[in-house]
Amino acid sequence: MSDENSEKSRGKEPEALVDEAVVSLVETLPAPAEFAQRVIEQVPAAQAIRIYLKEIARFPVLSDSEELALVKEVQNNTDKNLRKKLNEASIRLVAWIAKEYAEGEAQLPDLINEGCLGLNEAIDSFDVTSGEPFRLHAAAAVRRSISRAVAYETSLSRVPDYLLEKISSVRPVSQRLMEELQREPTREEVAAELGLHIDELDRLIKLVGHADGKEQTEPEEEELPSQEDMDLYDDQDYD
Repeated sequence: MSDENSEKSRGKEPEALVDEAVVSLVETLPAPAEFAQRVIEQVPAAQAIRIYLKEIARFPVLSDSEELALVKEVQNNTDKNLRKKLNEASIRLVAWIAKEYAEGEAQLPDLINEGCLGLNEAIDSFDVTSGEPFRLHAAAAVRRSISRAVAYETSLSRVPDYLLEKISSVRPVSQRLMEELQREPTREEVAAELGLHIDELDRLIKLVGHADGKEQTEPEEEELPSQEDMDLYDDQDYD
């Protein structure tokens, strides 16, 4: 009996973990015929990509079973055309989620691109035996990807130009060291190459919620730059 209850519990777990906001986004996705107009009504700036929105509205709509079957094929086949078909069938959902974040400096096409990255991660990570509809899993991954991109851009907008220059040098130095050392460089090695103290490099990374030059251990969750971080940099001269 306990095993049976355990199995039932596991079967219900994905549903319990689904965010209600994600379910709402999926459920309110318009029919293809009205998709472009609905997006444009909610995001005036989307007028400029009206043609693109109408084009993606032409892609076929898949049922839950068709979607699941296609995900299985993609996961077990290297045929790029299969992944393309799944991406096309899901792109309206990506754009529908992206419009929720398209305000201020965040442009809809860029957000859609970020959402597509999340979509492809969702395709690869989806458990086809979970009983969860793929589109719910995909919507959650797309929303995470877009919200991370928005948070990243927001944090960058708070960083002074002279710090942005230093931040932009972290990635190429990290990549060069990786090629030379044939392994992931440590923070100490990256900091030494840049002529920075380790704590200075750590603060640069933290300012943008970015992890270039990181060690293998990932932080449990990303932190946006605090005013304390900004003030500490403003008090120092790194020229």
